[in-house]
Amino acid sequence: MVYLRETRLIRVLALVIVLILIATSMKVNGCWVGQTVEELFDQSRVIVIGTILEKDGHSNYPGSMMGVDHWKVEVDYYLKGDKSDSIITVDTPDNTTSLHYSLNQHGNSVLLFLNEDEHGLQPPSPQGVMGIRISEELGNMTIEKGSDLVDHISISDESTEDLPSVMAEIEQIDLIVTTYKDGENFLEDDISKKFYVWPVSLLVVCAFFVIINNATSKEKKTRIKMPK
Repeated sequence: MVYLRETRLIRVLALVIVLILIATSMKVNGCWVGQTVEELFDQSRVIVIGTILEKDGHSNYPGSMMGVDHWKVEVDYYLKGDKSDSIITVDTPDNTTSLHYSLNQHGNSVLLFLNEDEHGLQPPSPQGVMGIRISEELGNMTIEKGSDLVDHISISDESTEDLPSVMAEIEQIDLIVTTYKDGENFLEDDISKKFYVWPVSLLVVCAFFVIINNATSKEKKTRIKMPK
């Protein structure tokens, strides 16, 4: 009887240990679905070129076992999408899942293909993150279309196996929005300068000269002597 009790106790302890190990090492398993370059450009809701600033925390999606890392990204150019924010947050699966990868896996300068849902922005897969190099002469120039951009950028070889297709797709983009660091974009600011700032400045200058001229004229009149 003592032997049987000890055997049962050992089995119970072994089962508890196994359950603890499973609970502490449990990961969400999955796999990525491959996409062509054309599918990335067509199916992504937002496409940006920018700089990863930092990893900005971690959380779990409500009702999901999968955790995500939050990354703060400073956007230089919007190649697609209706956004104009200069800073965005991008989510990637954390290390509690086999789908885990880091947004800065190819460096901090990136071309990002992003989906958007109720949780926010996230790449469809690691394929949606490409390392990019931007020429210094580009700086923060106003770029209005893809053909203006392709001469100033290059994609890192390790990011994709089909570099020509990526560059060809970028070159076909008709409208690119360049962001200022304060969240406004160059196109809107250029328009405001062209149609508002300069005319207002010109009116102020003209009004100043009119006032000076009137004052001078009045002073001259007061100095005229009446004939005796």
